[in-house]
Amino acid sequence: MSGPARLEGKNDVYEVMQPEPVILGRLAVFFAARRVSDNRPLLIKSFRDFDSADPSISSFYREIEALLKLHHPNILEILDYSPGTGVGSPPFLVLPWCKGGNLTAMQRQGGFAPLEVAIPFLRQIAAAIDYAHQHGVIHGDIKPQNVLLSADGREAYLADFGMAKYFEVTDRVVSAEFVEGTSAYLSPEQLSDNRQTPRSDIYSFGVLAYQLLTGRLPYDIAAPLYRQTHARVTGNIADPRDTNPAISETARAALLNALAVVPADRPRTATEFCDMLMGLQPAKRLQASAKKDKRTLSELWKDLDSAGKTAVITAAIAASAAIVVALVQIIPVLLGKK
Repeated sequence: MSGPARLEGKNDVYEVMQPEPVILGRLAVFFAARRVSDNRPLLIKSFRDFDSADPSISSFYREIEALLKLHHPNILEILDYSPGTGVGSPPFLVLPWCKGGNLTAMQRQGGFAPLEVAIPFLRQIAAAIDYAHQHGVIHGDIKPQNVLLSADGREAYLADFGMAKYFEVTDRVVSAEFVEGTSAYLSPEQLSDNRQTPRSDIYSFGVLAYQLLTGRLPYDIAAPLYRQTHARVTGNIADPRDTNPAISETARAALLNALAVVPADRPRTATEFCDMLMGLQPAKRLQASAKKDKRTLSELWKDLDSAGKTAVITAAIAASAAIVVALVQIIPVLLGKK
């Protein structure tokens, strides 16, 4: 961050403690700071590529004002912000300092958390999601990296509410080989036509819960993009009990409900989903999703986004080329035998 060590927000003045960022993200950088009035340690979040001329930015600032009014023990509050004053002084947000890292720390490679360990964190996240939905705010980017933990690792805080509306969050979704980062948690409707509702958050929360309880994502992350996209838009996901046989049939059904293709088939709230996981509420039969699996190829094609269609065409061209090469090699052999 260039410019003076002191930054002025809407409500207070902040001092950046060191010029090097403590977190270097794809969309933003974070700096250790303190509030000058009381020396409280804080984080300054400054956006990397922020076009002040973008007409949506005024809406972004209006949403920031709304987010300042969201007060929940499991939402990482935005304490203050600045729209920036031009070159050398970019816009920034002021956030509390969370020393416990994020939820990825619980997801050891190849390991998973038992339900009794995961459910306290899931209930805290669920409470934050439901509170935001009740106040008209959709998160749009629920993933382990956006769940921060307290220093003792017991409290969970959902961060980056509403950012998905204003920043590109698909993280290499156009790659022909892999889907990484945020896109691994997006709902089918977000992938197919960029449509986002509260039930989209429930789907992303379901992916997060699935990953906590199994140590993997619900589909093959190493598969080509068109196969991953097809798996999600048809509901063809891996059985969680194949990875973690200790998952009860009740919890399995709850996970499949949260990951239903049809938004209306998902739990109405994140708390309801947690209750389903614990067997406190019954899971639904997913007849609508099963029916969706039987769509024609033309219907599936319409559901794919541009990246998915590009990947399918690329795969088809590669397959055609392989056939031509095979024919060129085999025809002389066949002719030679006549």
